[in-house]
Amino acid sequence: KIIERQDCILLYVTDNGIGMEREKVEALNRELRLRQEKIDHIGLYNCNRRLFLAFGDAYGISIKSKLGLGTSVAIRLPKIRSKNELIHDSNVKN
Repeated sequence: KIIERQDCILLYVTDNGIGMEREKVEALNRELRLRQEKIDHIGLYNCNRRLFLAFGDAYGISIKSKLGLGTSVAIRLPKIRSKNELIHDSNVKN
């Protein structure tokens, strides 16, 4: 699913698998926010780190999941109008 907002684009990748317990999701999101490198989540870490380095704090990956219902990974990207222009949130530090 793709949602276009005024300042960003949100990409959602969702499955209907077994999901994860709340504690596991909270730990993953905390690791992503704090940019803690964990060897067992290196792909998530690397993607999130690249988004942070390229676009700033307002962009990156977050995870939502319910045990027994599935998982959704949200990827927040800036809306780019042209090669030289980015539309930033007020939260982004330049």
